[in-house]
Amino acid sequence: MADVVQTGDIVFRYGTGATGRFIVVALNEPFHISHCGVVVQKEDGSKHVIHSVSNAVSERDGMQMCTLDQFIENSRPRTIRAVRAKSKIENAGVLVARHAYQHLLNRTTFDHDFDVRDHSTIYCSELLYLILHEELKMVDFSRDSGVSEGVFGFAWAADTARFEHIVWDTNP
Repeated sequence: MADVVQTGDIVFRYGTGATGRFIVVALNEPFHISHCGVVVQKEDGSKHVIHSVSNAVSERDGMQMCTLDQFIENSRPRTIRAVRAKSKIENAGVLVARHAYQHLLNRTTFDHDFDVRDHSTIYCSELLYLILHEELKMVDFSRDSGVSEGVFGFAWAADTARFEHIVWDTNP
């Protein structure tokens, strides 16, 4: 995985715990994903993931960074996926990563209400909505399922018109 993902790519997983199962069942989407984050590459070449996690499953609440390997370790087998937003913006991946870093530096806490319209707190897929749709205007999510209700899942990731599939194992 580390050899194919780049800075700014979006990685997904189906977590190993009860929270992951709850999210997959609640969203009832065509594929099993319960968590996502943004890939960033450090100066030493190591790859990490910036994501937002609840303190119900983590020592810290909200925005945090882990190694790509740690992100993968917390997934069910064959559920890791990665996409890259299709964009005409030069250095789009770097811009996505910079915005993710900014939210990390802001130490934004986790959105336990799962409300994609209020960004004072952020859940994992809301981070992508905020960066790609509102901040960079790279991807139009206005018609995606759940946005009008305030809940933003993961079905958008399957859209090959907007996203290049880097890793897309369809086994649940």
